[in-house]
Amino acid sequence: MANERLVKLLLSNLPKWIEIRMAIPQACPPEYADLDWRVPDLSGANLSKANLRNADLREADLSGANLSGSDLRYADLNGANLSGANLSSAKITQEEIMVANGNEETQLPAGIKRPSQWIC
Repeated sequence: MANERLVKLLLSNLPKWIEIRMAIPQACPPEYADLDWRVPDLSGANLSKANLRNADLREADLSGANLSGSDLRYADLNGANLSGANLSSAKITQEEIMVANGNEETQLPAGIKRPSQWIC
């Protein structure tokens, strides 16, 4: 399980963390399983290869976020904004995608279909 103090610190300066992850994409993938990530804005965040299993991402703005290779199994994505997000090679189910919002620019992993209710 992730260190919750570290996550609170990370979220207190999210723009700097995003900048660091963008500059060093090969950095160790973050471990955030089981955490409550209901924060207003994670847009553009580099969460590639992050363990977000069981994470509470309800209503999170993940637009333009890099979630490629992330583990999103059992994450609550109800109402999350995935518009323009990169979910290629993410571990996620069709059911988890169906409760989120996205658009034609959202990159989905193989085998996952774009929900018909997404804005196109």
